[in-house]
Amino acid sequence: MASEHKDGGDDMDWVGLFRLSIFRPRDAARQVVTWDLPLSILLEAAVAVSCLGAVITWIGALLMPGAGDPLILFFGGMPVLIVVTQLINLVVIAALITGVGRLCGGHGTLKGAFTTIVWINTVMILLQLVQSVVVWLLPPLALLVSFLLFNWVIWAMTVFIAELHGFKNFFAVAVLVFLTAMVMTFGLISVLSGLGMVPQGVGDV
Repeated sequence: MASEHKDGGDDMDWVGLFRLSIFRPRDAARQVVTWDLPLSILLEAAVAVSCLGAVITWIGALLMPGAGDPLILFFGGMPVLIVVTQLINLVVIAALITGVGRLCGGHGTLKGAFTTIVWINTVMILLQLVQSVVVWLLPPLALLVSFLLFNWVIWAMTVFIAELHGFKNFFAVAVLVFLTAMVMTFGLISVLSGLGMVPQGVGDV
């Protein structure tokens, strides 16, 4: 594997880092949290990830009608709004990771959190692409693949955040990730509900 680079340069072993992120996310996190990318590059990466994420999620919704992200389905006729929403999500998640982590004694920075969340989403998009292919070829495996992907996201977020903030208790971080996700979900639903934009079925008990 190529040596670690604080700027995530062209000679980075991206394939190796991608593999580490899936199977040994803590080792990958130790590399990613040291990156010091220029803000312009980081923002370009975030926009690219948001665009690709919207496309992949939309494809998944077509392959599994009724099981796709209801927000993506709702904004399906407004692709620019989908991308903007995805980008805002990245910024909000990074801010929550930074703020809540620091309240709990962590030392991560907003830029570090943003870099981390953009990388995790990059890996997740590639995994979603694999998921879409598997679902298309072997529909009976759809639920299993979705379950595995969901658990990987929780696992990866936990170890990346722990590494970013210097936390040792992974269980506590996992609980923090789950609670933060719940707050974000209900917060988004509340905002959209206030605007009269909640898709049918979202927020129903």
